[in-house]
Amino acid sequence: MKNFLLLFLLVCGQSVFAQKIESKPQPPMAVNDFGNFLEPFQRDALEQKLRNYNDSTSSAILIVTVPDLQGYEIAEVSIKYLRDWGIGTKEKENGVLILVSKSERKARIETGRGMEGVLPDILAKQIIDDRMIPYFKTNDYYRGFDNAVDAIIQAAAGEY
Repeated sequence: MKNFLLLFLLVCGQSVFAQKIESKPQPPMAVNDFGNFLEPFQRDALEQKLRNYNDSTSSAILIVTVPDLQGYEIAEVSIKYLRDWGIGTKEKENGVLILVSKSERKARIETGRGMEGVLPDILAKQIIDDRMIPYFKTNDYYRGFDNAVDAIIQAAAGEY
C-alpha cells in the first residue's frame, strides 16, 4: 500500500511540474504574443495602451497568447501565468491576465484576488463572449483585444 501511495504521488507530482509556460520577458512586456495573433504595429499600440494604464494605476493588465495549452485546461495555464509572472502588485494582487490559445481557440480572463470584486468571473466571460469573440471570428484579433482591455479598464475604474 505504501508503494502504491508513493507511486501515485510521484506520478501526480510529475504532471504538475511538467506544465511549462513561457519565461517572463526581460524587460517585462504587457503584450506577449507567443501565438502570433498580432502584427507588430498592433502589438505596439496595445503595449502602449496597457503601459499607460499600468503606469497610471497600481493595477496591471497583461495579454498573453500561446500556440497551444499543451494538454492543460486554460484555467490551469492562466493561473500559472498570473502567479509565476507576478502580475499586479504582490500586496494588492491586482493583476489581470488575458490568455488566448491559438490551437484550442480558447480565451480566458484571469484576475488576481484584488480584482475579483470589480471583475468577477461572470463579467470576464461576458467580456470574452461580447467584446472579443465576435472580432476573433473575423480574424480581427487586435480589435478583440482592444475592446477587452477597454471593458476591463472601465470595470476597474477607480479601484486602485
